[in-house]
Amino acid sequence: MPAKYIDQIKYPEVDAASAQDAGGLAVDIVVEDESAVAPTPGAVLQAERERLNLSEKDVSDALHITMHYVRAIESNRFDKLPGTVFTKGYIKSYAKFLGLDINAVVMLFDGINSEQQGMQQEANRRHMAKRRSDRNKPWVYASIASFILGFSGLWAYNYFAGANDEPRVVPAIQAPAATTIASRPIVQTPAPATAQMVESASTSAIIGASEPEPAPQLTASSSIATQPVTPVIANTAANGVTAATVPAVNQSAAVVSIAAVTPVPVAAIVSASSDDNVIAVGADGDDVLRINFSGESWVEVNDSQSRQIYRDIRAAGDVLEITGDAPFSILLGDAPFTTMSLNGNEINVSDNIRIDNSARLTVGL
Repeated sequence: MPAKYIDQIKYPEVDAASAQDAGGLAVDIVVEDESAVAPTPGAVLQAERERLNLSEKDVSDALHITMHYVRAIESNRFDKLPGTVFTKGYIKSYAKFLGLDINAVVMLFDGINSEQQGMQQEANRRHMAKRRSDRNKPWVYASIASFILGFSGLWAYNYFAGANDEPRVVPAIQAPAATTIASRPIVQTPAPATAQMVESASTSAIIGASEPEPAPQLTASSSIATQPVTPVIANTAANGVTAATVPAVNQSAAVVSIAAVTPVPVAAIVSASSDDNVIAVGADGDDVLRINFSGESWVEVNDSQSRQIYRDIRAAGDVLEITGDAPFSILLGDAPFTTMSLNGNEINVSDNIRIDNSARLTVGL
Protein backbone atom coordinates (compact mmCIF):
# COMPACT_ATOMS: atom_id res chain seq x y z
CA MET A 1 0.00 0.00 0.00
CA PRO A 2 1.37 3.52 -0.76
CA ALA A 3 2.76 5.47 2.17
CA LYS A 4 0.28 8.32 1.68
CA TYR A 5 -2.60 6.00 2.64
CA ILE A 6 -0.83 4.62 5.70
CA ASP A 7 -0.33 8.13 7.10
CA GLN A 8 -4.06 8.79 6.80
CA ILE A 9 -5.11 5.80 8.98
CA LYS A 10 -4.88 6.04 12.76
CA TYR A 11 -5.11 2.94 14.90
CA PRO A 12 -5.90 3.20 18.64
CA GLU A 13 -3.16 1.93 20.91
CA VAL A 14 -4.67 -1.18 22.50
CA ASP A 15 -3.21 -4.57 23.14
CA ALA A 16 -4.34 -7.76 21.46
CA ALA A 17 -6.23 -9.03 24.53
CA SER A 18 -8.28 -5.86 24.87
CA ALA A 19 -9.07 -5.92 21.18
CA GLN A 20 -10.18 -9.55 21.43
CA ASP A 21 -12.49 -8.76 24.36
CA ALA A 22 -13.93 -5.73 22.60
CA GLY A 23 -14.85 -7.87 19.64
CA GLY A 24 -12.35 -6.40 17.20
CA LEU A 25 -10.02 -3.47 16.66
CA ALA A 26 -11.77 -0.21 15.72
CA VAL A 27 -10.01 1.94 13.16
CA ASP A 28 -10.75 5.61 12.59
CA ILE A 29 -10.05 6.80 9.05
CA VAL A 30 -8.98 10.43 9.19
CA VAL A 31 -7.90 12.52 6.23
CA GLU A 32 -5.37 14.96 7.71
CA ASP A 33 -4.44 16.67 4.46
CA GLU A 34 -7.45 17.86 2.45
CA SER A 35 -5.34 18.05 -0.71
CA ALA A 36 -4.38 14.37 -0.43
CA VAL A 37 -6.31 11.68 -2.27
CA ALA A 38 -9.01 10.06 -0.13
CA PRO A 39 -8.27 6.44 0.81
CA THR A 40 -10.16 3.68 -0.92
CA PRO A 41 -11.76 0.70 0.84
CA GLY A 42 -9.48 -1.71 -0.98
CA ALA A 43 -6.36 0.17 0.11
CA VAL A 44 -7.52 0.29 3.74
CA LEU A 45 -8.28 -3.44 3.83
CA GLN A 46 -5.00 -4.34 2.14
CA ALA A 47 -2.99 -2.18 4.55
CA GLU A 48 -4.62 -3.76 7.60
CA ARG A 49 -4.16 -7.27 6.20
CA GLU A 50 -0.46 -6.66 5.62
CA ARG A 51 -0.11 -5.10 9.08
CA LEU A 52 -1.56 -8.27 10.61
CA ASN A 53 0.79 -10.41 8.46
CA LEU A 54 -2.14 -12.19 6.81
CA SER A 55 -2.00 -13.56 3.28
CA GLU A 56 -4.68 -13.38 0.63
CA LYS A 57 -5.27 -17.10 1.13
CA ASP A 58 -5.93 -16.58 4.85
CA VAL A 59 -8.62 -14.02 4.04
CA SER A 60 -10.05 -16.24 1.29
CA ASP A 61 -10.35 -19.22 3.63
CA ALA A 62 -11.88 -17.14 6.43
CA LEU A 63 -14.50 -15.45 4.24
CA HIS A 64 -15.16 -18.52 2.05
CA ILE A 65 -14.51 -16.60 -1.15
CA THR A 66 -11.94 -17.03 -3.89
CA MET A 67 -8.57 -15.28 -3.90
CA HIS A 68 -9.69 -13.61 -7.11
CA TYR A 69 -12.44 -11.86 -5.13
CA VAL A 70 -9.92 -10.77 -2.46
CA ARG A 71 -7.64 -9.23 -5.10
CA ALA A 72 -10.62 -7.53 -6.76
CA ILE A 73 -11.70 -5.96 -3.45
CA GLU A 74 -8.21 -4.73 -2.57
CA SER A 75 -7.69 -3.28 -6.07
CA ASN A 76 -11.17 -1.62 -6.05
CA ARG A 77 -12.22 -3.60 -9.13
CA PHE A 78 -15.79 -3.99 -7.97
CA ASP A 79 -17.00 -4.68 -11.51
CA LYS A 80 -15.38 -8.13 -11.16
CA LEU A 81 -17.71 -8.95 -8.26
CA PRO A 82 -21.32 -10.16 -8.55
CA GLY A 83 -23.34 -6.98 -8.00
CA THR A 84 -23.36 -4.15 -5.45
CA VAL A 85 -25.31 -6.09 -2.80
CA PHE A 86 -22.84 -8.99 -2.73
CA THR A 87 -19.82 -6.67 -2.93
CA LYS A 88 -20.96 -4.66 0.09
CA GLY A 89 -21.47 -7.91 2.03
CA TYR A 90 -17.95 -9.10 1.18
CA ILE A 91 -16.45 -5.78 2.28
CA LYS A 92 -18.36 -5.86 5.58
CA SER A 93 -17.16 -9.41 6.27
CA TYR A 94 -13.59 -8.47 5.32
CA ALA A 95 -13.59 -5.41 7.60
CA LYS A 96 -15.09 -7.41 10.48
CA PHE A 97 -12.48 -10.14 10.03
CA LEU A 98 -9.65 -7.59 10.22
CA GLY A 99 -11.23 -5.75 13.16
CA LEU A 100 -11.83 -2.49 11.29
CA ASP A 101 -14.72 -0.07 11.68
CA ILE A 102 -17.31 -1.59 9.35
CA ASN A 103 -19.32 1.62 8.86
CA ALA A 104 -16.24 3.65 7.96
CA VAL A 105 -15.11 1.13 5.34
CA VAL A 106 -18.64 0.88 3.90
CA MET A 107 -18.79 4.69 3.60
CA LEU A 108 -15.57 4.61 1.58
CA PHE A 109 -17.05 1.92 -0.65
CA ASP A 110 -20.28 3.89 -1.21
CA GLY A 111 -18.32 6.94 -2.29
CA ILE A 112 -16.08 5.18 -4.79
CA ASN A 113 -18.91 2.95 -6.03
CA SER A 114 -21.12 5.97 -6.84
CA GLU A 115 -18.26 7.54 -8.75
CA GLN A 116 -17.56 4.36 -10.71
CA GLN A 117 -21.24 3.88 -11.55
CA GLY A 118 -21.50 7.46 -12.79
CA MET A 119 -18.46 6.96 -15.02
CA GLN A 120 -19.87 3.67 -16.31
CA GLN A 121 -23.25 5.25 -17.10
CA GLU A 122 -21.57 8.11 -18.94
CA ALA A 123 -19.49 5.65 -20.96
CA ASN A 124 -22.63 3.66 -21.80
CA ARG A 125 -24.44 6.82 -22.93
CA ARG A 126 -21.55 7.78 -25.19
CA HIS A 127 -21.39 4.28 -26.62
CA MET A 128 -25.13 4.21 -27.37
CA ALA A 129 -25.01 7.69 -28.93
CA LYS A 130 -22.14 6.60 -31.18
CA ARG A 131 -24.02 3.46 -32.21
CA ARG A 132 -27.15 5.46 -33.06
CA SER A 133 -25.07 7.92 -35.08
CA ASP A 134 -23.38 5.10 -37.00
CA ARG A 135 -26.75 3.41 -37.61
CA ASN A 136 -28.26 6.59 -39.08
CA LYS A 137 -25.39 7.41 -41.44
CA PRO A 138 -26.55 5.15 -44.33
CA TRP A 139 -30.03 6.70 -44.20
CA VAL A 140 -28.58 10.21 -44.30
CA TYR A 141 -26.43 9.35 -47.31
CA ALA A 142 -29.35 7.65 -49.06
CA SER A 143 -31.60 10.67 -48.45
CA ILE A 144 -29.02 13.06 -49.88
CA ALA A 145 -28.48 10.86 -52.94
CA SER A 146 -32.25 10.53 -53.50
CA PHE A 147 -32.69 14.30 -53.30
CA ILE A 148 -29.90 14.92 -55.82
CA LEU A 149 -31.25 12.30 -58.25
CA GLY A 150 -34.82 13.57 -57.94
CA PHE A 151 -33.82 17.20 -58.48
CA SER A 152 -31.67 16.26 -61.49
CA GLY A 153 -34.51 14.22 -63.04
CA LEU A 154 -37.03 17.03 -62.54
CA TRP A 155 -34.68 19.58 -64.10
CA ALA A 156 -33.99 17.33 -67.11
CA TYR A 157 -37.71 16.69 -67.64
CA ASN A 158 -38.57 20.38 -67.55
CA TYR A 159 -35.67 21.24 -69.87
CA PHE A 160 -36.39 18.69 -72.62
CA ALA A 161 -40.18 18.82 -72.31
CA GLY A 162 -40.18 22.62 -72.59
CA ALA A 163 -38.22 22.50 -75.83
CA ASN A 164 -40.94 20.38 -77.47
CA ASP A 165 -43.90 22.48 -76.29
CA GLU A 166 -44.52 24.49 -79.48
CA PRO A 167 -48.01 25.86 -80.28
CA ARG A 168 -49.95 23.79 -82.80
CA VAL A 169 -52.58 25.20 -85.23
CA VAL A 170 -55.62 22.96 -85.59
CA PRO A 171 -57.57 23.59 -88.83
CA ALA A 172 -61.30 24.20 -88.36
CA ILE A 173 -63.74 21.80 -90.02
CA GLN A 174 -66.40 23.61 -92.03
CA ALA A 175 -69.65 21.93 -93.04
CA PRO A 176 -71.00 22.38 -96.60
CA ALA A 177 -73.39 25.30 -96.95
CA ALA A 178 -76.08 23.14 -98.60
CA THR A 179 -76.59 20.96 -95.52
CA THR A 180 -77.05 23.69 -92.95
CA ILE A 181 -80.41 25.18 -92.00
CA ALA A 182 -80.12 28.90 -92.58
CA SER A 183 -83.52 29.90 -91.24
CA ARG A 184 -82.93 28.47 -87.74
CA PRO A 185 -79.63 28.85 -85.93
CA ILE A 186 -78.64 25.73 -84.02
CA VAL A 187 -78.12 26.36 -80.33
CA GLN A 188 -76.10 23.66 -78.56
CA THR A 189 -76.81 23.05 -74.90
CA PRO A 190 -74.88 20.81 -72.49
CA ALA A 191 -76.12 17.23 -72.48
CA PRO A 192 -76.20 14.83 -69.49
CA ALA A 193 -73.12 12.78 -68.65
CA THR A 194 -74.49 9.70 -70.44
CA ALA A 195 -75.34 11.48 -73.75
CA GLN A 196 -73.06 12.03 -76.72
CA MET A 197 -73.05 14.72 -79.36
CA VAL A 198 -73.20 13.36 -82.89
CA GLU A 199 -71.86 15.57 -85.64
CA SER A 200 -71.72 14.66 -89.33
CA ALA A 201 -70.85 16.53 -92.45
CA SER A 202 -74.52 17.08 -93.38
CA THR A 203 -76.41 17.15 -90.06
CA SER A 204 -76.13 18.54 -86.56
CA ALA A 205 -78.32 17.28 -83.77
CA ILE A 206 -78.48 17.32 -80.02
CA ILE A 207 -78.75 13.90 -78.44
CA GLY A 208 -80.12 13.61 -74.95
CA ALA A 209 -79.95 10.66 -72.65
CA SER A 210 -82.82 9.44 -70.59
CA GLU A 211 -82.54 9.26 -66.85
CA PRO A 212 -81.34 5.84 -65.58
CA GLU A 213 -83.77 3.61 -63.79
CA PRO A 214 -83.75 3.96 -60.03
CA ALA A 215 -81.50 1.44 -58.30
CA PRO A 216 -83.10 -1.23 -56.12
CA GLN A 217 -83.07 -0.72 -52.37
CA LEU A 218 -79.79 -1.76 -50.66
CA THR A 219 -79.97 -4.72 -48.29
CA ALA A 220 -77.29 -6.39 -46.16
CA SER A 221 -77.59 -9.80 -47.84
CA SER A 222 -77.81 -8.88 -51.50
CA SER A 223 -75.49 -7.61 -54.21
CA ILE A 224 -76.56 -4.58 -56.23
CA ALA A 225 -75.87 -3.80 -59.87
CA THR A 226 -77.48 -1.32 -62.20
CA GLN A 227 -78.78 -2.32 -65.62
CA PRO A 228 -77.38 -1.01 -68.88
CA VAL A 229 -78.84 2.31 -69.87
CA THR A 230 -79.54 2.97 -73.54
CA PRO A 231 -79.80 6.67 -74.27
CA VAL A 232 -82.78 7.86 -76.34
CA ILE A 233 -81.86 9.74 -79.48
CA ALA A 234 -83.92 12.82 -80.25
CA ASN A 235 -85.91 12.62 -83.43
CA THR A 236 -85.17 15.53 -85.73
CA ALA A 237 -87.04 14.26 -88.79
CA ALA A 238 -89.12 17.43 -88.88
CA ASN A 239 -86.02 19.41 -89.74
CA GLY A 240 -84.73 16.84 -92.22
CA VAL A 241 -81.99 15.60 -89.95
CA THR A 242 -81.30 11.87 -89.49
CA ALA A 243 -80.29 10.80 -86.02
CA ALA A 244 -77.35 8.47 -85.51
CA THR A 245 -77.28 5.47 -83.28
CA VAL A 246 -75.33 5.89 -80.05
CA PRO A 247 -73.98 2.77 -78.34
CA ALA A 248 -75.42 1.96 -74.95
CA VAL A 249 -73.46 2.91 -71.84
CA ASN A 250 -73.08 0.08 -69.38
CA GLN A 251 -72.85 1.32 -65.83
CA SER A 252 -72.56 -1.03 -62.90
CA ALA A 253 -72.38 -0.33 -59.24
CA ALA A 254 -69.89 -1.96 -56.86
CA VAL A 255 -71.05 -5.07 -55.05
CA VAL A 256 -71.62 -4.35 -51.38
CA SER A 257 -71.41 -7.14 -48.84
CA ILE A 258 -71.64 -6.88 -45.07
CA ALA A 259 -69.93 -9.53 -42.93
CA ALA A 260 -70.74 -10.21 -39.31
CA VAL A 261 -68.04 -9.34 -36.77
CA THR A 262 -67.17 -12.05 -34.28
CA PRO A 263 -65.93 -10.73 -30.93
CA VAL A 264 -62.53 -11.95 -29.69
CA PRO A 265 -62.77 -14.15 -26.58
CA VAL A 266 -61.15 -12.22 -23.74
CA ALA A 267 -61.37 -14.96 -21.09
CA ALA A 268 -58.74 -17.08 -22.84
CA ILE A 269 -56.26 -14.22 -22.75
CA VAL A 270 -56.84 -13.52 -19.06
CA SER A 271 -56.53 -17.17 -18.02
CA ALA A 272 -53.18 -17.48 -19.77
CA SER A 273 -51.56 -15.11 -17.23
CA SER A 274 -53.70 -15.72 -14.16
CA ASP A 275 -51.05 -17.72 -12.22
CA ASP A 276 -49.81 -15.56 -9.31
CA ASN A 277 -46.47 -17.41 -9.05
CA VAL A 278 -45.46 -16.63 -12.65
CA ILE A 279 -43.70 -13.29 -13.05
CA ALA A 280 -43.87 -12.39 -16.75
CA VAL A 281 -41.51 -9.69 -18.01
CA GLY A 282 -41.80 -8.49 -21.60
CA ALA A 283 -39.00 -6.76 -23.56
CA ASP A 284 -37.97 -6.35 -27.18
CA GLY A 285 -37.36 -9.79 -28.72
CA ASP A 286 -38.88 -13.26 -29.18
CA ASP A 287 -36.60 -15.42 -26.98
CA VAL A 288 -38.20 -16.84 -23.80
CA LEU A 289 -36.06 -17.34 -20.67
CA ARG A 290 -37.74 -19.29 -17.85
CA ILE A 291 -36.22 -19.60 -14.35
CA ASN A 292 -37.85 -21.80 -11.65
CA PHE A 293 -36.98 -21.17 -7.97
CA SER A 294 -37.00 -23.90 -5.33
CA GLY A 295 -35.64 -21.51 -2.69
CA GLU A 296 -34.99 -17.83 -2.12
CA SER A 297 -32.39 -16.40 -4.50
CA TRP A 298 -31.26 -13.07 -5.91
CA VAL A 299 -31.51 -12.78 -9.71
CA GLU A 300 -30.32 -10.19 -12.25
CA VAL A 301 -30.97 -10.47 -16.02
CA ASN A 302 -29.52 -8.23 -18.78
CA ASP A 303 -30.34 -8.50 -22.49
CA SER A 304 -28.05 -8.48 -25.54
CA GLN A 305 -27.86 -4.65 -25.44
CA SER A 306 -26.58 -4.72 -21.80
CA ARG A 307 -29.91 -3.31 -20.63
CA GLN A 308 -31.16 -4.54 -17.26
CA ILE A 309 -34.47 -6.39 -17.71
CA TYR A 310 -35.03 -7.70 -14.18
CA ARG A 311 -33.41 -7.43 -10.73
CA ASP A 312 -35.00 -8.71 -7.52
CA ILE A 313 -35.13 -11.52 -4.94
CA ARG A 314 -37.51 -14.40 -5.71
CA ALA A 315 -38.92 -16.92 -3.25
CA ALA A 316 -39.48 -20.66 -3.48
CA GLY A 317 -42.17 -21.63 -5.98
CA ASP A 318 -41.78 -18.51 -8.12
CA VAL A 319 -41.36 -18.78 -11.88
CA LEU A 320 -39.67 -15.90 -13.73
CA GLU A 321 -40.53 -15.83 -17.45
CA ILE A 322 -38.70 -13.17 -19.51
CA THR A 323 -39.33 -12.47 -23.19
CA GLY A 324 -36.50 -10.56 -24.84
CA ASP A 325 -33.56 -10.65 -27.21
CA ALA A 326 -30.90 -13.29 -26.49
CA PRO A 327 -28.14 -13.65 -25.39
CA PHE A 328 -29.06 -13.02 -21.75
CA SER A 329 -26.48 -12.24 -19.02
CA ILE A 330 -27.71 -13.80 -15.76
CA LEU A 331 -26.52 -13.47 -12.14
CA LEU A 332 -27.93 -15.88 -9.52
CA GLY A 333 -27.30 -15.38 -5.80
CA ASP A 334 -28.16 -18.98 -4.79
CA ALA A 335 -27.82 -20.94 -8.01
CA PRO A 336 -28.50 -24.43 -6.49
CA PHE A 337 -32.10 -23.30 -5.85
CA THR A 338 -32.79 -22.54 -9.53
CA THR A 339 -33.45 -24.37 -12.79
CA MET A 340 -33.40 -22.64 -16.14
CA SER A 341 -34.54 -23.08 -19.76
CA LEU A 342 -34.26 -20.97 -22.92
CA ASN A 343 -36.90 -21.42 -25.63
CA GLY A 344 -37.86 -24.77 -24.07
CA ASN A 345 -34.25 -26.10 -23.90
CA GLU A 346 -32.96 -26.93 -20.41
CA ILE A 347 -29.73 -25.16 -19.32
CA ASN A 348 -27.27 -26.72 -16.87
CA VAL A 349 -26.45 -24.15 -14.19
CA SER A 350 -24.33 -26.38 -11.96
CA ASP A 351 -21.18 -25.93 -14.07
CA ASN A 352 -21.17 -22.19 -13.32
CA ILE A 353 -21.78 -22.31 -9.54
CA ARG A 354 -19.04 -20.60 -7.51
CA ILE A 355 -17.81 -21.39 -4.03
CA ASP A 356 -20.32 -18.93 -2.53
CA ASN A 357 -23.21 -20.64 -4.41
CA SER A 358 -23.57 -17.68 -6.77
CA ALA A 359 -23.40 -18.09 -10.55
CA ARG A 360 -22.91 -15.74 -13.47
CA LEU A 361 -23.54 -17.08 -16.98
CA THR A 362 -24.56 -15.99 -20.45
CA VAL A 363 -27.15 -18.06 -22.37
CA GLY A 364 -28.34 -17.89 -25.95
CA LEU A 365 -25.01 -17.19 -27.68
